[in-house]
Amino acid sequence: MSIGKRLIEPLRSLATGEGDPWGLSQNEDGSGTISVSELQLSAKLEFFDYDRYSVTLRALEVGNGAPVEGNAGAYLSYRAAEIARCLSYLEERLAIWEIDGDERIALLRSSPPQREGDEVSYWEVTLSVGHARLMRYR
Repeated sequence: MSIGKRLIEPLRSLATGEGDPWGLSQNEDGSGTISVSELQLSAKLEFFDYDRYSVTLRALEVGNGAPVEGNAGAYLSYRAAEIARCLSYLEERLAIWEIDGDERIALLRSSPPQREGDEVSYWEVTLSVGHARLMRYR
């Protein structure tokens, strides 16, 4: 079973109330975490609300634990550009904010962020070698 399907199964159990949502840790306020892994792959979904039809995402982390040979800055630059281009279903488009090859990290953020009155919301992707974290900030 793929890592994506292993993440979907507990979500389906959570929504329907049927079955045992393996990998789910839930709090009294309705928020929770689903963690799954298979071989070197791992995924963790943090949510703060859900109903039968949707989950309100706080963060999604994925990792493969694979080392990168060669220039980490070039790898991160390529992957960050690929994420900015391909991750198109968020409320706002992503733009590369920073790439630091020495620290082996890249940062992408919504560009422009969503503004509603005094509230500013944006997506942020923190990318490192073998790991990515997508998070919504308000």
